[in-house]
Amino acid sequence: MQHPIDRLLVETWLLSRDEATFRLLYRRHAAAMWWLALRLTGGDEIAAEEITQNAWLRAVERLHLFRWNAALRTWLCGFVVFCRREQIRRENFDNQRFTKSEDISAISEKSTEPARRMDLQAAFMSLPETLREVLTLHDLEGFKHSEIAELLGIAEGTSKSRLSEARRTFRTFFEKIGAWLF
Repeated sequence: MQHPIDRLLVETWLLSRDEATFRLLYRRHAAAMWWLALRLTGGDEIAAEEITQNAWLRAVERLHLFRWNAALRTWLCGFVVFCRREQIRRENFDNQRFTKSEDISAISEKSTEPARRMDLQAAFMSLPETLREVLTLHDLEGFKHSEIAELLGIAEGTSKSRLSEARRTFRTFFEKIGAWLF
């Protein structure tokens, strides 16, 4: 849902490039963008800050192109997702992340610390990036499947199936860990 204040702030800023107007716009949305980035990075505050700043830079460059078909916050969060993906490619995390083909027992074996096996963060980060994005956007950020589809450039049905797979994988991980502990 669009907020009339967002439209007023954006239009005012586009006309005047007034710093005070931009600060108001920034204050309205920066925290939500940072929290999303923090969740997508698994709690890495430095990476979340970098992603948030990069997302703002890109969004500001394209703000004149925003067509108000979605909420401004949804559009801004799309930049966060894009910047996170870019960060992953840049840092070459591919060899460190788990793939769909790996089973949960392999994930458990890769963890060297027993406490880490029980850690919610480890389970979350073990999800493939595509599943983690949808799980974060839907369950943690409260986005609807239609918004997620738009943000990620996927079909709404794909968003639903990825969420289902992420939840199933998450449950299986904890069932296996629970069986190991007790």
